[in-house]
Amino acid sequence: MGSEAVNRILVLKNNRTLLSAFGREIKCSCLVRNELSSGALRRGVDEVVLTEPSPGFPYMPRQFPIGTWNVRKPEIETDDPKAYIQYWWIGTDAEQEVEVWTTQEHEDHEEYVAPSGKTVIDKGYGIHCSASSTTLGCLRIDERHDLEFLALKILDARASGDTIQLEVI
Repeated sequence: MGSEAVNRILVLKNNRTLLSAFGREIKCSCLVRNELSSGALRRGVDEVVLTEPSPGFPYMPRQFPIGTWNVRKPEIETDDPKAYIQYWWIGTDAEQEVEVWTTQEHEDHEEYVAPSGKTVIDKGYGIHCSASSTTLGCLRIDERHDLEFLALKILDARASGDTIQLEVI
């Protein structure tokens, strides 16, 4: 008798600061710099971010969207501790509608002007470690060993034919 595939659910909870996965509670964050932030977390007008996939539209980043999302196969990234995305990248099919911003071109940079009233779908939300304490909406795992644990568990589960989903509550 063959084994049946299992749908494994990872749960992101506690205001996106704790990920329950494979019997472990993993500390994480989803701290986003945007126009709603204050102080040092407020996104500068010249720090324009584009939606994914390319070609993107200018928008203000938002936290990982609430919902249940499929988790993709983990991919090895750089070991550079200064890189924005480090060690592993675990992609998802998460997406959300975001407002497009108008921008103004300058000789050497672009600046946010104001929301345009138009919206588009932003994709590219994933799970990773980062040299930055903030993300563009991704789930940032605090410790490298936790990200390694998660990536290897997902790879093992996928090799067994299991599907993995991330529930963001």
